[in-house]
Amino acid sequence: MSGTFSHFKNLIIMGDFNSNMLADDFNALQIHEFVESSDFYLVPFQATHHTSTSSTFLDLCIIEGKEKLKEYGQCPVPFLSTHDLIFICLHLRITRSSGTTTKARDLRNLDAETFLDDLSSQDWSNFPTIDCVDEMLTAINCNLVSVLDRHAPIREIIQKRPPAPWLNNYIIQKMKQRDQARRAWCKHRKPELYDVFKKLHNRVQSLIREAKKEHYLAAFNCKRRITSIWRELKRLGLIGSSVRNNRCNFDLDVKQRLHLVFFASPGDTVHVLSEQLTLG
Repeated sequence: MSGTFSHFKNLIIMGDFNSNMLADDFNALQIHEFVESSDFYLVPFQATHHTSTSSTFLDLCIIEGKEKLKEYGQCPVPFLSTHDLIFICLHLRITRSSGTTTKARDLRNLDAETFLDDLSSQDWSNFPTIDCVDEMLTAINCNLVSVLDRHAPIREIIQKRPPAPWLNNYIIQKMKQRDQARRAWCKHRKPELYDVFKKLHNRVQSLIREAKKEHYLAAFNCKRRITSIWRELKRLGLIGSSVRNNRCNFDLDVKQRLHLVFFASPGDTVHVLSEQLTLG
């Protein structure tokens, strides 16, 4: 059982265990043994369930360590239930997310004409003499990556939150006003300041929902093929990407197609390549 909980941090187990921990019976002893053997801590509430004839300790709260417990308590709610309302306050340290680090090429400022000129000027002279398909692809990859490294080098990007392309300047301005209103309310604790913050909060949430809906509709309105729709869903992060087989599957005539590409004149190499091959 301890191995099951080893994957969790700040573990809290709460609920009605339907076993009176104030009694010295088998069920209570089993729960005590579980808590002690797992190095957990049972918060020592008083009796939590009350009837006309008895009061029992049924509602339990088990936490990972006693040192994290700052405060605990219970209060009766007779209008709602025969069970007391229990609560705990823990001292926890929340680690700020450092973000996800990825590597990518920024192709936004890539000049296509200059890129193709540089790719055509690469050394393709030995390509027609290559007989092995793997060596052909290695030659293509080396020249292509070499030119890409000059025009769009790989950069390390730290992404602290998912991209939100639907945010515009107006929404960002309203978000700043909302944050300012919240800081003012937290500082002075006046009801009128809270009303201002609440209205701005609701307004921002509404704007984000509408902008997100319009962004998704614009992204999918022009998609007709199922493969394009799935690709767009993955790009937007709405579904996870499945594990793909990275092996390249070639047609039987791949060698002839590659030779057609690179037997062309050096100036036409890239143009023919774009027509004959689909890269990526």
